[in-house]
Amino acid sequence: MSQRQIKRERRKIKERVPKLIRDDMREETKGVRAILKENWKFLVGLCLGVFLLYINSLGGDFVSDDYASITQNPFIFDTGHFLKAKSIPGIVSHIIAKLFGISSPVPFHLTSLILYLGICILVFVFLSILAGKKIAAMATILFGVHPVHVEAVSW
Repeated sequence: MSQRQIKRERRKIKERVPKLIRDDMREETKGVRAILKENWKFLVGLCLGVFLLYINSLGGDFVSDDYASITQNPFIFDTGHFLKAKSIPGIVSHIIAKLFGISSPVPFHLTSLILYLGICILVFVFLSILAGKKIAAMATILFGVHPVHVEAVSW
């Protein structure tokens, strides 16, 4: 089939389908800001619920690899070391240690929780672009409260 024939066939199909149906079928993809602005109440409720779910982990002690990477790390206060390493988790740990010290694990746990809340928001935005608002809401709630994330957020 030649290009001219293909174009003619496409024109015939467009003429058969009424304009209103074509406009309804074409859905605009919303940007991130529009999604956040439209669903801010849901996202605030989600973040509040997830925060309340994980708030009891803020009082926990350092665990497993925290000792090696935070409390027993001789370079935790050395800015040059972390800038050379270019490790984002290392730089974040360094900044928290400089600001709050290493005696309390609360700032480290709070940082993990805040990052997790940001990830929950990003999951909602991504899924609402892909699958729609209702599916994104259900999947994000499931993602936010799923027990598999406890270790990453609480420890």
